[in-house]
Amino acid sequence: MIDAGRGVLFVEARTKEVVGTTTNYVHKLHALDITTGKEMPGSPVTIAASLPGSGYDSVGGVVTFNSMRQNNRSGLLLLNGIVYIAYSSLEDINPYHGWVLSYDAVTLAPKTPFNYTPNGNKAGIWHGGGGIPADSNGNLYVTTGTGSFDATIGGGISFAKLTPNGSGGLNVTDFFSPFNQTYLNLEAINADISASGPMVFPDQPGAVPHLAIACGRREPSTW
Repeated sequence: MIDAGRGVLFVEARTKEVVGTTTNYVHKLHALDITTGKEMPGSPVTIAASLPGSGYDSVGGVVTFNSMRQNNRSGLLLLNGIVYIAYSSLEDINPYHGWVLSYDAVTLAPKTPFNYTPNGNKAGIWHGGGGIPADSNGNLYVTTGTGSFDATIGGGISFAKLTPNGSGGLNVTDFFSPFNQTYLNLEAINADISASGPMVFPDQPGAVPHLAIACGRREPSTW
């Protein structure tokens, strides 16, 4: 993601760091001067997050961002001075969650993290390299593929609207899930709608001006 006004390129990098006999998997957000490639002040920052939850990898009632298992699949979003990064996993390997982490675009200070399934599992945000689209009102749109489902906020297989809550975090303010999402969520079917990034269309004429589209997939074994 490029901030054209400031001339800054934002990238997320995942590395395996070995020091002696210790191996760490680390995610970092870099802000680079687009003309020189050099790090901007405060860059890079190590990606980290935690929040209350009873999900399948929680410890003591806290779910922590798993740097080894989580993987950034989508493009980054720069919106209203905030950089947003979404996560799913490596080859659907457990444990992981659908995180959206946000950072101040100038200071790189972290904002309140969002986790779609803090009390469940998966709901990764894949997007197939596509970005996180947003509308003119500052809402973000994401799609998730497989995992636990909550009838109040979605998850599992869903198309969701995330709205900044004014305190640096995100809330699910609307979502759509297929009526048969439980069946689609089966490992043998895995017909998620997060295989490619969602696209928000320009406003259309007529009774329904706000439209978006997302493309799903099925496991090859079920074709």
